[in-house]
Amino acid sequence: MKKIFFSIFTFFSFSTVFGQAYFLNGAAIATGNDCYQLTPAISTQNGTVWYADQIDLNQPFDLSFEMLLGYIDVNGADGICFVLHTQGTTAIGATGGGMGYLNFGTSLAVEFDTYQNFADYSDPTYDHIAIQSNGNVNHNLAGNLAGPVQMNATNANTEDGQNHPVRIVWEPSTQLFSVYFECVLRLQTTIDITNSIFGGQNMVNWGFTAGTGGLSNIQTVCLTPDILNTTNDVTICPGAAAVLTISGADVNGTFNWSPTTALSTSTGASPVANPDTSTTYHVIYTDLCGIISEQDFIVTVEPLTIDASALSDINCANPQTTINSVSNINGVTFMWITSDGNFISGTSAFSATVNSPGFYSILTDYQGICQAMDTLTIVADYSDFQIITGGTQQLNCNNPNGSLSAMVNGFPNAAFNWTTTNGTINGGSTTPSINVADAGIYVVNATLNNNCFDTETITVPANFDIPTVNLSCFSGLNCITQSVSISSATNATTPAYTWTGPGIQSGQSTSTITIDAAGTYALTVTDNVNGCESSANISVAENFTIPSVTIGVQDTLSCLHPVIPILNVVVNNSNDYSLAWSTIDGFLVDGINGINPNVSATGEYFVIATDNASGCTDSQIIFIPESSSSQFAIDLVQYPTIVTVTDGDLLNPCWTPFLPGLAQSELYSLLNTFDLKIYNRWGELIFETSTPEMFCPNKEEFTQGTYFYTLVLSSVCGGVENYQVSGTFLVK
Repeated sequence: MKKIFFSIFTFFSFSTVFGQAYFLNGAAIATGNDCYQLTPAISTQNGTVWYADQIDLNQPFDLSFEMLLGYIDVNGADGICFVLHTQGTTAIGATGGGMGYLNFGTSLAVEFDTYQNFADYSDPTYDHIAIQSNGNVNHNLAGNLAGPVQMNATNANTEDGQNHPVRIVWEPSTQLFSVYFECVLRLQTTIDITNSIFGGQNMVNWGFTAGTGGLSNIQTVCLTPDILNTTNDVTICPGAAAVLTISGADVNGTFNWSPTTALSTSTGASPVANPDTSTTYHVIYTDLCGIISEQDFIVTVEPLTIDASALSDINCANPQTTINSVSNINGVTFMWITSDGNFISGTSAFSATVNSPGFYSILTDYQGICQAMDTLTIVADYSDFQIITGGTQQLNCNNPNGSLSAMVNGFPNAAFNWTTTNGTINGGSTTPSINVADAGIYVVNATLNNNCFDTETITVPANFDIPTVNLSCFSGLNCITQSVSISSATNATTPAYTWTGPGIQSGQSTSTITIDAAGTYALTVTDNVNGCESSANISVAENFTIPSVTIGVQDTLSCLHPVIPILNVVVNNSNDYSLAWSTIDGFLVDGINGINPNVSATGEYFVIATDNASGCTDSQIIFIPESSSSQFAIDLVQYPTIVTVTDGDLLNPCWTPFLPGLAQSELYSLLNTFDLKIYNRWGELIFETSTPEMFCPNKEEFTQGTYFYTLVLSSVCGGVENYQVSGTFLVK
């Protein structure tokens, strides 16, 4: 800092304050020379006087003052209290016997009571002293800490129109609190005032209260100058003067000062010293109680200096700051000036409050004789005002509406304004938080004053993508497929599945379910990423058509009919079916999958009919019997007499035995032996076979004419063996 010293500073005024600053309340008035009338001689009055500087209970004090307790004895009232308290400099209590102290809060008081309130406060018959606490004046209650004792050791009456010297002494090291009246120790107690009364608070207000009730008295206190002064040293600049005052000394005592160099008086209570060089003065003081004390005062003479400093620079958190000045000499006057800054208060005090950056100067003066100057620069930095935003990260089906918030740490009074270019703000736009309904870009502006503002931009995305859902089922339900699967496909990356339907067996929370009942099945797919959902349904049919198989009356196997079909098989209730025949003890010749298979052995035949669409089946069993009474008469077999080989005549192209009404194949099946020989007319053997077959001549090999045959037959039926026949036939 730049320091500038002036030998002359003409626009400063000079004043020397010899008294101390007090605060007066109620009926109290100042009467001059540090004397204060607390109450006039008027009923129902109260007044208080509080010293401007607080007492530090961590430090000892020795306070001397004089009290006038009034001129009226028997009909005078009520008294004065010396009070330590934390109720502020406007505190005042009750009138009358409360002496302006009754009903105080946290406090300690020494009462100088001049009226006997026997019934109300248990007062004694004499004017008395007691130590009380917390607004209590009743001697029978817990707030009575010491006393009461007679105020004057030799006289029960103190309302005698005289000024009575009083001394209050506190020694924190021993916690001893003492009260002297008329130079005599009257009351003493050991108490931890700081902790037991003030809860650990050491800095307290102090002063006096007084009250009148139905009776009254003039009641005053006179204090000594600099009653709380704890230093004997003073600094002045060359050519200036200092007033030397003994702390707590009564001006009516006697004083003897030395040396007398540059001293206005050697016997006064407060001489003025204006030495050219630093000087130590010594005083011998005798108070009104005859107690002698000695004290040294060092008067240092040196040039006036002033140092200016600021508590901090200006920012948004501290839009104003205090600039202080410190001088090496007490009692100077101050003036702050600026060319480009701004003052809020204190331009004529040692400190000032400013709210603008700039160049500031402090000018100081001591007694109009010495002047000094210092300067400093206040810088402003408003970067501490920063918006912090939060709120919805993304809009989706779970959160179709969102909220955005803004705050500026440490600035609860910041004002906000929200705007958007392509989003939607629901409700007010000037609150710290807003509700948004669409994706977009949102801008918030925060302001505190013309200097503090910030802007933040928030992009709110949205994801309302609806998942796709496709369902598939590859078959319906039938007798073969008793349960089927319904599968789903979706484009959701983290899907959740919810199925509904009449026959869900498993897979409720998966992409595929297994069902066992026909009906409509619905699936809702929820995308867990955005909460969006989509649904689809599918109908599953069923076919449980059961065919009905019936088998009617059957033929009987016999020698004449060794192979017969199973007849009268009817399949109802199915238009598309298949059959499967089987037997354990019979024999299926053919048609195992036909409706009329041929069989050649007696036994049980089992048929299963299956509906080809539903897979459902029905079955029946039929027994095929065999007749033992049907015989074959081999002698009934007939033989052809003519074989035709000429062109255009194919009526009888082959020669073979036959039985009318019986198929040729059946006849062959009845024969065990078949030995056929054919001869021409010359007796030559032209054809021979031992297996049943036809003789079919052709015109290239055979001529027309008569041919001879011999045939030996035997049959499985009839018991005829080696039946022999012979004959002729004509080939033409």
